[in-house]
Amino acid sequence: MRGLIFHGAIGTFVLPASILTLSGVGWPQSNLANMMSHLTFSRPVQVPGATLPAGSYTFSLMAGPSANRRIVRVTSRSDDKVFATILTISDYCPETIKYRAIALGKKGCADATPIKAWFYPGERYGYRFIYPEEQAAEIASAGNEPVPETSSEAAKNNNLDPSQFPTLEKSDVRIIA
Repeated sequence: MRGLIFHGAIGTFVLPASILTLSGVGWPQSNLANMMSHLTFSRPVQVPGATLPAGSYTFSLMAGPSANRRIVRVTSRSDDKVFATILTISDYCPETIKYRAIALGKKGCADATPIKAWFYPGERYGYRFIYPEEQAAEIASAGNEPVPETSSEAAKNNNLDPSQFPTLEKSDVRIIA
């Protein structure tokens, strides 16, 4: 199996290139404000607006007023540097995720594997990343698969202040194939 290797508290995982699909189903009812995962990647990965070199990162769910969209923030493991502030839509997995997990796309033009979604342990619903327009087009073309995109200027800013979250949450979202 060919996939990206990342390390979590449980161990090392190899994830296949495409394990989950986009769904418009609702959000889980668990305590969303406390969701956080520490992940270590063995090689570069793409997230909306940034390419993360191999290393350790914290993925956390940011509290927001919207019931339909959520914001995920990617920071350094020590939480002292923000790498990305990501608008997401709901993603569904038919089985409950037992460990923290990410869904990966096919390697994009930036020579890094794009992250499609982040799933928190114990959940069936995850957070499908919405990429800025130009980055989504590259990923869709390289991977020959649909990618959620937005033309919002707020989505291009990796370090949004929480006061800007409502603007980001109101961004238009399309699927590019």
